[in-house]
Amino acid sequence: MNLLHSSIEWFPIIGNHDIDYSDVCIFRNNIAFCQEFASQYNHLANSSLIQNWRTSGCANFSFDYYTGGSVARYIHFLCLDWVGHEICGDCAEKHSSTYNFYTDDLTNCNKSSHGIYLFAHHPCVLYRYPYELGFCNPLDRDAVTSWLRKYKRFIGKKWSWFNGHAHENASYSIFNGTTKVSNGLTTEACADYKPGEAKGIARLVEVYSDGHVETSLIYGQWPSSKVTFTDTTVYEDRNKSSSMQAIGAEK
Repeated sequence: MNLLHSSIEWFPIIGNHDIDYSDVCIFRNNIAFCQEFASQYNHLANSSLIQNWRTSGCANFSFDYYTGGSVARYIHFLCLDWVGHEICGDCAEKHSSTYNFYTDDLTNCNKSSHGIYLFAHHPCVLYRYPYELGFCNPLDRDAVTSWLRKYKRFIGKKWSWFNGHAHENASYSIFNGTTKVSNGLTTEACADYKPGEAKGIARLVEVYSDGHVETSLIYGQWPSSKVTFTDTTVYEDRNKSSSMQAIGAEK
């Protein structure tokens, strides 16, 4: 499916492979990413289904999605660029520009919305190579998750943070210090394959007008089994082998 010509509303989230690095992986820019998706960002900003579009650069943005009907219902989406400057973006960092946008948005967004959902490339865990590829610095993670803790009653009740990067299909716990504040959901990457394996993973996430989220469908062939998140609370069935499977998520 060519998303650029799809009738489905979609939004690009920047990741570590969307960044132009110097040879020593210190300085970076997202110029190519911003240019590639400029028309889609412009479309989203003018969509009749989207209200209160806000952005900081091209990689940090938020909006309220209007679900329609006789009673106005909105779901708030907050999409963020935590891609790190260290080790070529393998882990996440609390950039001041992203953090300022993030805290301002959580403070001022529509609190009557039916759930606040965050999207980022990296999972909201600590960095433990090679699988838990989250925040490099525990202080960064705790600064970010302190706001999830502050607004816990407004964010998604089952999951609040959706991500990729770790090349896993699993849900996991999000902590502020040692206190669990929410749950995250990471999805396998289409690019993670071995020679001879058919790949192409797509997770279908349904967000209903009452804020309920359902992730009951994952299409594609599962990757080979490997070590998963040590703080994962629920594992989905990884022992499917057919080229097209619908997998039931946790209830």
